[in-house]
Amino acid sequence: MNRCMWLTPLLALLLIGGCAREPEKERESRTLKPDALKATTAKSRAPSGKRFLVGVSLVREDDAFHQTLRQAMQEEAAQNNLELDIWSADSDPQRQRAQVEHFLAQQYDAVLLCPADPAQTTALLQRALAAAMPVFTLNTAVPGGEAVSHIASDQRQVGRWLAQRLAQRLQGRGSVAILSNARGEDARERRIGFREEMARRAPGIRLLEAQSAIGGRTEAQRLTGALLAKQGRSLNAVFSSDNDSALGALDAARQAKRNDLWIAGYSGAPDALPPEARAQMLLVEAVAQPDRIGRAAIQTVALYLKGDKDIPKRVPVPYAAARP
Repeated sequence: MNRCMWLTPLLALLLIGGCAREPEKERESRTLKPDALKATTAKSRAPSGKRFLVGVSLVREDDAFHQTLRQAMQEEAAQNNLELDIWSADSDPQRQRAQVEHFLAQQYDAVLLCPADPAQTTALLQRALAAAMPVFTLNTAVPGGEAVSHIASDQRQVGRWLAQRLAQRLQGRGSVAILSNARGEDARERRIGFREEMARRAPGIRLLEAQSAIGGRTEAQRLTGALLAKQGRSLNAVFSSDNDSALGALDAARQAKRNDLWIAGYSGAPDALPPEARAQMLLVEAVAQPDRIGRAAIQTVALYLKGDKDIPKRVPVPYAAARP
C-alpha cells in the first residue's frame, strides 16, 4: 500500500449502486444465509427429469467481476440441471430490455437479471410478472421491483462496516458529510446502515445533511469543494454511497490541499478503483465476492424451479474485508 504525502488518511471501501431525512426503518423481508441456502439446494440436486432453461442478462462482461460471476453461475448451473443462456447488455438499458423480451417471447423457465439501470428495470419486471415469468435480480436491486428474489451483498451491513472504521479513525469526534446517490436502492441501504451504526457507535460525530451527487464524480467534486469552503477544517470526513462520489471527493480534497480529510467510499467491483487513485491512497477495502453471488443466485433459481415457491425475497452474500 502506497501512502501518499499529499493525502494521509483516506478510507475507501470496495465491495459485492437519498434524501437528507430519508426513513431508516428496517424493511421487513425474509432472508436466508448463503450457507443454509446451499445446504437446502443440495437436497434438490437429484435428477428431476427436466432441464430448465434460464436467460441471464448481465450489465457487462468485460471486467473481472462479471467474468468471475459468469463462471461461477455456469459451474453451479451444471450441478443443478440448469441450462444458462447468458447475454451482456454492455451497460445499455435498451439492449437489456430487448434481451429480456427475447427470453419472454421464447418462454424461458426463468430470468436472472443484473440491472443495467435499476430505474428502467421496474417496467421490465412488471411485464415479466404479467407473463408469469419468474425474474431474479442479482448485485443491484430494483426499486419497487417485483423480483422473486434479490441476491447480493448486504448493503446495509456494508454501510455499518464503513461507519465502524470511520468512527475508529476519527476517535469518535468530528463532522462527516454525506454524499448521496439518490438513484440507487443499494446506495440507500448503505446510507441507512452508515447512519444507524454511526449513531450507535459514535454519537459524538455530527453527520451533515446529505448532498445529492447524482451527477457522478464531477458533481461530487463540486459539492465536496463547496463543503470544504464552508466548513473549513471542522469537516473531518466525507462518506459517499458510491465509487464515483468517493473519487469526486478525493479530487476536491486534492484541490483544497486537505491531506487530513478522510473519505469513505464504496464500489461493488473489486477493480473499479483506477490504478492511479489506488497508488495515492491509504486503503481500507472490503471486496465483493462475485463467485459467491453467482453460486447463490443459481442455487436460488434452482430451488424455485424445482418446486420450492417459498423463496426468500433477499439472499445476502458476505463480502470480504481485504484490508481492515
